[in-house]
Amino acid sequence: MDSSTIRLILIVGAFFMAGSIYSIVTSLFTRNAYIRHIPSFLGAAVIIYYVYQLMTTTPEGFRDIAYILSVIMIGFVIFGNVITNIIVNMRRRN
Repeated sequence: MDSSTIRLILIVGAFFMAGSIYSIVTSLFTRNAYIRHIPSFLGAAVIIYYVYQLMTTTPEGFRDIAYILSVIMIGFVIFGNVITNIIVNMRRRN
C-alpha cells in the first residue's frame, strides 16, 4: 500500500471516529436518543442539500467532485454515529 492509500484510510477512520466519539460522549450525559443522533440528522440534511446542488447547478471546475467527496465523508460520520448508538443501546439493555 502506498502513502495515499494509507492517508485515505486514516481520513475515513477519523470521520468514522468523530461520529463515534460524539455518540459515546453524549451517551454519558443523556439518554435522549434525539440528542445522540444530531450528527446523523444534520449530516442527512447536508447530504440532501449537496445532492440538490449537484442536480441543479452547472458543473464548474472540481465542484462536483468536492460535493461527492463531502457526501462520502459525511456518510462516514453518520455511519459511525449510528453504529455506535446501536452498540450503546445494546449495552444499556443488558
